[in-house]
Amino acid sequence: MNKQVFTDGQILNAEHLNNIENKILNNSNKLNSQCIHMSFDDVTSTINALASGSLNSAWDNSFLAMLKEMHEKYGFVFSLYLQTKPSSVSTKYQKELGGETANWLKWGLHSFNGGNYQNSSYEQGLADWESMVDIIFKLTGSLEAIDRMPRLHQFYGSKNAITGMRDAKLGALGFLSADDARTSYHFSEENVTFLYEKNGMENDHISDYTNGLVFYRTDLRLDWFNGAGFSLVVAGTPYHTPSNTGDITAELERRYSNKMFMNTWNCFVVFTHETQSHTAIKNALIKLGEFANSKNIPFDYPQNRVTHICSGDIRI
Repeated sequence: MNKQVFTDGQILNAEHLNNIENKILNNSNKLNSQCIHMSFDDVTSTINALASGSLNSAWDNSFLAMLKEMHEKYGFVFSLYLQTKPSSVSTKYQKELGGETANWLKWGLHSFNGGNYQNSSYEQGLADWESMVDIIFKLTGSLEAIDRMPRLHQFYGSKNAITGMRDAKLGALGFLSADDARTSYHFSEENVTFLYEKNGMENDHISDYTNGLVFYRTDLRLDWFNGAGFSLVVAGTPYHTPSNTGDITAELERRYSNKMFMNTWNCFVVFTHETQSHTAIKNALIKLGEFANSKNIPFDYPQNRVTHICSGDIRI
């Protein structure tokens, strides 16, 4: 029997849902290889422009056009995490943003209207996640365009909120945690220490067996290399400051040659914000793409590696 799961009237049956689940789980052949993931937080202007349907083509948006160029030249895959909830969404760009595009351009939840999920309820987490799914499905016409392991705003998410997101339609498989030693989500101090630095080593993910979620740590923010420097959001939080904020290539070489970071190479998570200078972003992406290609490191999504369990995982 068909199951109604989308508020805009779209029908999705159980077989289709299972196909989406199986595609993710069948990526087990990637688990012992390295990858790099690139994402953008605070995505507002791009989603609003697309939702309005005012562009002749989605690629008339200069930000998306730049991402498409980077994908075609270097093989990037991108995630865009929404900071706003449009009141209506045009279906005009489904042919451009669905299909093959959904394999390299995915969308996910960051927060709606600038708030965070630090004290949010199970019901709020579930509702916001399902609103995000409806928005992206209407925008792209594709379920595969949904990133099920996003980065929530300020790395906040109560256990109630994130389990609500987990239980939503096409729910969360996990989340991306902080790039510094602040407390993410419902982590204990031990969990933070394990991810950020334990016995001189960093680790790339932690599995919450109790709640069925996987958390990949964020490794590097491109904001450091935008020419204007970067002020930490959480003052006094330990942070591995890049040795040379004028040269991202030098920092990548340092991260990939220092044994302290070797446990982060399975999925090296890089991000910045939509609000950063697009010229600075493009310059950084070019260098990141050149580095990855020179090392034969592919771009991929953390959600494709959720079944990879390491010996140091901690129960939360």
